[in-house]
Amino acid sequence: MTLWRDQFIRINEFTRPGIKRTMTRNLVWHYTANPGASAANHFTYFNNLRDRYASAHIFIDSKEAVCIIPLDELAYHANQANPYSIGVELCIERDGTFHVNTIKQALAIGKELNRRYGLTISDQLRHYDVNGKICPKPWVDNPSSWQDFKQQLFAPDTKEDETLKLEQWQWKDLGDALSNMYHLSVNGQVKPPLITDYTWAEKAYTGRLKRDEFAWLNMIVLKGTYEEDYKIRRENKMEKTKVEKKRLRNYGFWTALVSQLLLVVQIGAKLLFDYTLTEDFAAEIVLFVDAILVVLATLGIISNPTKPDGKYFNL
Repeated sequence: MTLWRDQFIRINEFTRPGIKRTMTRNLVWHYTANPGASAANHFTYFNNLRDRYASAHIFIDSKEAVCIIPLDELAYHANQANPYSIGVELCIERDGTFHVNTIKQALAIGKELNRRYGLTISDQLRHYDVNGKICPKPWVDNPSSWQDFKQQLFAPDTKEDETLKLEQWQWKDLGDALSNMYHLSVNGQVKPPLITDYTWAEKAYTGRLKRDEFAWLNMIVLKGTYEEDYKIRRENKMEKTKVEKKRLRNYGFWTALVSQLLLVVQIGAKLLFDYTLTEDFAAEIVLFVDAILVVLATLGIISNPTKPDGKYFNL
């Protein structure tokens, strides 16, 4: 999720000089002192300002945050701190207070900027701390709220408990399944091994497995099962193809096939045309086919039953 949207004002003398900054040592926090005005309103204001030097990088209201000057450029927001700081402005409500959603967004943006630039709690400044200006007024009038905001900026993120919600018997079944997969993997009965750390089974037995961990395990097992199944099916197909090739190269196969075809021809001739093939004619056909097979066997195209140690083997 994007914490702010970029909508840069034009480069000009009074609000965006276009000068690149080479370091970021501080975040300087401000308030707009403009009750009821939104972040978008301030983009318009600073994009058209002509009579004084002023600006900041990011403006935050209760609904959105807008970055009007690239973070690696200088903004006119805190006098001597401008070259090495980022200015963040919080919009105020009509009564001069910060909306709870404005604070919530400010915390998220502050956390991201501090992470990005490696800043600490001591690197957070109010405009007031730079040159004594009463800004942000709510945090100058009430210093404890400023301290509280800084503490929240660096408080560990608290995530919702992501542990799987299972019944005791379900945890046991899951633990048994993971334990079995672990033993099959380490004993070489599953290739490639899927689970080689028994900790996964222990976490299941003790009800500590999280949703993302379970999703990962599920992906690994399914992927491994699919690959193993594919490997088996591929090997079976190759073996079947090999058997078919050996059968087609087998002398006995062709001899039996010709005999069966000859029998079919004899029966068909008798039933359809009331014609009987003579035994001499049938013997000549068999002799002719046998001669062809001998030649093929000699050339190594089919197997020779008289040479079981040759290139091709009978089934």
